[in-house]
This record gives sequence, structure tokens and C-alpha cells, in this order.
Amino acid sequence: MKLRDGSTAARDTVEVLTMLTAAGKVSVTIGGTTQTYDAPAGVSARTFPLKAGTASASVTRSSAVVAKVVSPYAISATPYVQDLHYRAASSER
Repeated sequence: MKLRDGSTAARDTVEVLTMLTAAGKVSVTIGGTTQTYDAPAGVSARTFPLKAGTASASVTRSSAVVAKVVSPYAISATPYVQDLHYRAASSER
């Protein structure tokens, strides 16, 4: 598939966007691989390599999970058609 002129480059990543009232530890699991990082208060974004399977993220403070989201969109290594759409999921907190 060819992108239209003026389009940004396609990328195979999962972007985690946090909007936190206080800093927290974010755990991101994509295709069975978990990575953890410290996110600051306010708005912050981090990207991770896309892998087949499922994607989820959680935020913890003082060992308590304060927000969690599991993407309802499965990530396929062999999709039926090439799909360059963005997908989003929210913890709705």
C-alpha cells in the first residue's frame, strides 16, 4: 500500500499515552512481553514495538493498581488486509 502524499510515515508501534494526577509506574504488555517505566504527573507518551497478540497497560502507585486497560483489538502478524488505521482504548478513569 502506498501512503498519500503529505502523510506521515506508517509505523508498527503501540503508543501509551498517560494523563496522571501523580507520578506512577506503568506496566505495558504487548504480545506477552512486559515492559515497565516510571511516568510523571501530567501528560506523557511512550512508544513500544508492535507484536502479535494482545496489548494492555496498568498504572500502579504504592503497589496498588489505579488504572488498567486491555485493548479489545487483537494484533495479528498476518492480517487479512493491510490496515493503517489507528486504534484506541482507554481505562476511562
